[in-house]
Amino acid sequence: MTARLLLFVPVALGAFLAPCPARLLGCAALLAALRRTPRRHLKHLPKAAGLILVAASLAVALQPAQVPALSLPWRTTSVDAGEPCKGSGVSYWLDHWLFRWFRLDPTQEASKADAKGLKEDLARVGRLARHEWHTLCLGIGFLLTAAGFRTLIPQAVASTLIVALKPEADAHAQHQALVRSAKRLALLALGYGVFSGLRGLLMSIAENRLLLQLRRQTFSRLLQQDIAFHDVRDVWNQEL
Repeated sequence: MTARLLLFVPVALGAFLAPCPARLLGCAALLAALRRTPRRHLKHLPKAAGLILVAASLAVALQPAQVPALSLPWRTTSVDAGEPCKGSGVSYWLDHWLFRWFRLDPTQEASKADAKGLKEDLARVGRLARHEWHTLCLGIGFLLTAAGFRTLIPQAVASTLIVALKPEADAHAQHQALVRSAKRLALLALGYGVFSGLRGLLMSIAENRLLLQLRRQTFSRLLQQDIAFHDVRDVWNQEL
């Protein structure tokens, strides 16, 4: 009886906090499932299952009662995500009961101004890195190569351990297999170290060059603004 009460409390709490018929329906379904469960099963119910039921109850109780901001094929008009559910028919029931679970952010979509600003920033970065594309391409190539070596290293370690821990009938054959596995692991580690070092070197060179170019552009813009200011205003005569 105690175990059943411990499981019924969070479910009943979720049903009490639910202001929407969908939440009440979900809590009622959980209550019915728990009520039909034999007492002997609830008595030996693991703690993990109890935590899952508590989390499900809270999720049912706290889910948002708004239409998801999804581009669904059956919608013929635009829907504001912040407005309550309106209408009837298949689209209403699908939006209100099923697809509401896929809503991640209750706010509306990101503003077009932010997207435009991001595009401008990416365009500036592209123009700045355009002169170093050779170095960047080589660095990316070395990065991918080092990633390939790193992917193969765990398999080589596993094969070496298997050979070392599972002796064969012939000790000489086992020794040869262990030497081959160790050589393969050493080559992979050496390749990963070399290509990773080359990647770091090239990326550092490109970073320093881009930083130097950015500093030159900033200093040039400051000088241009200062010169333009003194061309427009006669500061020397005003001070005299």
